[in-house]
Amino acid sequence: MNKPIISIISSIAGICTLLFIVLHLAVNLLLILDAIANTQGYYYNSMHYFMQHNSVAYTLEKTFALGFVLHILLANILAFNKIRNKQGSKDMIIMGFLLLIFTVLHVLQFKVKRTIEYVELDGVLKPDIYQFISHFFSSNWQYSLLYMFSGILLGVHLQNGFVSMIKKINIDKKYQKLISITIKITSYSIMIGFLLIPLYFLFFS
Repeated sequence: MNKPIISIISSIAGICTLLFIVLHLAVNLLLILDAIANTQGYYYNSMHYFMQHNSVAYTLEKTFALGFVLHILLANILAFNKIRNKQGSKDMIIMGFLLLIFTVLHVLQFKVKRTIEYVELDGVLKPDIYQFISHFFSSNWQYSLLYMFSGILLGVHLQNGFVSMIKKINIDKKYQKLISITIKITSYSIMIGFLLIPLYFLFFS
């Protein structure tokens, strides 16, 4: 597979990655809503259950997640090629590698090595993921700080990735400023969103 094709597929996978991240963040912000409203995880646990049991939501999430994995694989191929040819930004490659390590750690902590209790909501027994996550962040300051750092890293990486992707497209100059502002707003919003979750449970929960 030649380099331009890999770049195009990687960009498409990057869009899926963005959608996956936005979806992931939107659901996770319900954690803070539950904490503020003192609803004991009702909204988050209900949404988590819905995402796992509604066929459309489940398919969309897994499709975006697959795009996320594909983006990581292809981005690494491109990164190694750039290193070999002494091209590209080393900072972008390093940030991508650090985020990959964090992603593996996150999956191990939240998907593999976990013990989940169940709670009855609307007459249905559902996993109490809210309790697990809130306790995780409130009782592990070192992991909370790691997740906050990763949120910042993700925002910077996304902004750089957007800029790199836009450069490959011939866009009229009159739209470039608007696109640049949109990229910054999107990247910083995602950064702040992921930063707030561990921050809230560590200091305010």
